[in-house]
Amino acid sequence: MADLELCRVWRASFWALHTQTSMAGLLRLVVLRQRCLDELERRDSAAVRAWLDHGAQAAGGPERYLRHPPDGHADAA
Repeated sequence: MADLELCRVWRASFWALHTQTSMAGLLRLVVLRQRCLDELERRDSAAVRAWLDHGAQAAGGPERYLRHPPDGHADAA
């Protein structure tokens, strides 16, 4: 998954938390969000740190802090 897609999953999962009605569903989303953060940090820890240092919001993402190659696509995992 490309970095920008990972950020989209992160943001979408925030809004999905608000519509989830089961505890199991909430837990799945929390685990997904943790995995997204872990992967973003693995790929570009400086970008995640900059995002956090600049007041990261749960519904936002670190896209503007990520380093992107000239073609606009990031590493696929």
